[in-house]
Amino acid sequence: MKFFVFLFIAAVSTVSSFTDSFSMMPLLQRQYSPSASSSVFKSNSSSASQTHRASTTALEMSDFDFPSAMPEKPQQTMREKLEDSATTFIADITARLGEGVEPPPELEALQAARDEEGGDVPTLALKIYELMIEQGMRYDVDPDNGELT
Repeated sequence: MKFFVFLFIAAVSTVSSFTDSFSMMPLLQRQYSPSASSSVFKSNSSSASQTHRASTTALEMSDFDFPSAMPEKPQQTMREKLEDSATTFIADITARLGEGVEPPPELEALQAARDEEGGDVPTLALKIYELMIEQGMRYDVDPDNGELT
């Protein structure tokens, strides 16, 4: 007998919470509909205040809320980017050459193109590309230490 009473109470509480959620649906639909006005929420003052609070708690942030302590990265021209890339590539090739291994002539050509005052961007890009091709054709890479032999 106690078991049946327990089942009945559990069933009633489940049904009541289930129907309560359905009774909230029109209120939720009104909250999110574009045509909802504030007068809709005045009909049920306790629900309206909860709904109004819920709709105003959205956190809006912008890029200015937490400014970075780092200064902005300077904008580089294409020439400056290629010069930096060429310098890094020259240093990488030079550091990875094995003992007694001569640098390719394209390395010197890239250095000259990089250091040339008023040089054009396509020439510098071409010299970087030529050095990449020569590196792949002339040298083997040691898998243990990355040395060019």
